Amino acid sequence: MLSMRNIERICLQLENTMGIKVKLETVGAETYNLLFEANAEDRHSSVHGGRIYFALPLDIAEQAEASRGRVLSIAEGELTDRERGLIELLISGLEDAAAVQNTINDDEAQAVMLGEWIEEHQKEYGAKELPDQLQIKPRLCQPMLSFVLVSEGVHAPIPYDQLSRLLDSYFGGEVILVPLQASEWLILAREEMVIGSADERDRDTDAEESEHEVLTAFGLGLYELIATEWVGNFHMAAVPSVIPAADIIQLVRELRETLFLGRVFHVAEQIHFAWELRLEKLIYSIPDRQREKFLDLASTHSAFLHDSEVGVTLSTFFQMDCNVSETAKRLYVHRNTLIYRLDKIKQETGLDVRRFEDAVLVKLLMLLYKVTKTV
Repeated sequence: MLSMRNIERICLQLENTMGIKVKLETVGAETYNLLFEANAEDRHSSVHGGRIYFALPLDIAEQAEASRGRVLSIAEGELTDRERGLIELLISGLEDAAAVQNTINDDEAQAVMLGEWIEEHQKEYGAKELPDQLQIKPRLCQPMLSFVLVSEGVHAPIPYDQLSRLLDSYFGGEVILVPLQASEWLILAREEMVIGSADERDRDTDAEESEHEVLTAFGLGLYELIATEWVGNFHMAAVPSVIPAADIIQLVRELRETLFLGRVFHVAEQIHFAWELRLEKLIYSIPDRQREKFLDLASTHSAFLHDSEVGVTLSTFFQMDCNVSETAKRLYVHRNTLIYRLDKIKQETGLDVRRFEDAVLVKLLMLLYKVTKTV
């Protein structure tokens, strides 16, 4: 950021390097215009009253105050034309840096305004159109992938600009980063940055089958990158592509629901995807009394719920699509050992998870038990 401290440091370096006296001052708009706007040579400096004045760039806050400008001046006799040109070149570079910083600051300010608007209307239901005064609105009128990131136990707040640059680098393009609540961010990226354009997907006959797989792999990579960059505990959630401007309030609500359900039903995981939690969403919508009643009726079949080793075995078995060989590999046990465990579950509960109907019942019992134990 082009702060006053940085400008003062540059002035000191000029004095020490060139052996000259540099004066830094703030002047009124009338004086500033007299010095530079009437400058026929269109230079970054102007000679007036025996001194050479150099116009300094303003940061975004100072630009809002049109009543003043900032300059540094040096006695005319202390500089050669070449030295004057070198200082002008230096200041030109500062202007470019200030322009970039002002753009960054403006993007962050617009993102903060959007986050505040989302939080203000979060309890309202029904589609709500973004107000036109949010300059970021036109960028939200296209299909975008959405993520929510929450950090816990991070020693220091994550700087907005650092996280924004990291995301831009990972996505390979400009990402919209919106601060929500404390240590919570909404991440929006154009869908073609991850899953390709609509034309590319039309040419790929397997696109519909692989889209969720691409998003899952991409999300896992994003989580690993953030968790590696900052020390702390992070959780992420992702939903399929949507047009945020259509109803960004509902989008944030769905992301937070996905994160909540994932943390309830899949405690050991840190990133959760909406398309993997459809059954969990249905289970959670069942009233508490009905859930408990179902568990009581199935109590003769649910002894396994209290055995952690059996729970891990069954969770892995379902995760591997009830494939015995793949489950054994994932659990690092012999195939016969896994078959023995499944047979033991069948003997104790009367349910054989290798049968579709029994597998469905066991899966439901496990989900019901998790949510009942949590609430």
